[in-house]
Amino acid sequence: AAQMATANGNTREPSQSVELSALEGGEGPQLMQQQQMDVSQAEADLHSAIVDEYTNEIGTMANDIAALQRAMGDIREHASAQGVTLTSIEGEMETTAQTTGGATEQLTQASRHHRTGTKMLYWLLLLAA
Repeated sequence: AAQMATANGNTREPSQSVELSALEGGEGPQLMQQQQMDVSQAEADLHSAIVDEYTNEIGTMANDIAALQRAMGDIREHASAQGVTLTSIEGEMETTAQTTGGATEQLTQASRHHRTGTKMLYWLLLLAA
């Protein structure tokens, strides 16, 4: 590393030399003011980056909420359609139960009629014999 000699014989790094020579030349307050401006700009840049990130996260969250709302709407429609289907199935089951009851009654009547006919046939065969 290159070193520079000072008036009192000490050696310094070149960057130290520039800063120290600026301080020795009466530019100390200006240098400090410049450093404060640099820090202020760095803080402003940092805050700007934080705001940008926060804005992006809010945008992502808004998109996620919109997607969730669409999904909930789809679920609501699906549940409604299933309700209609269940109501239809319930109605069909009720109709089937009524039809089965009517068929049972018809089978009972047919069985009685068949027994009556069979008895009459036996009587006729008995009388003919």
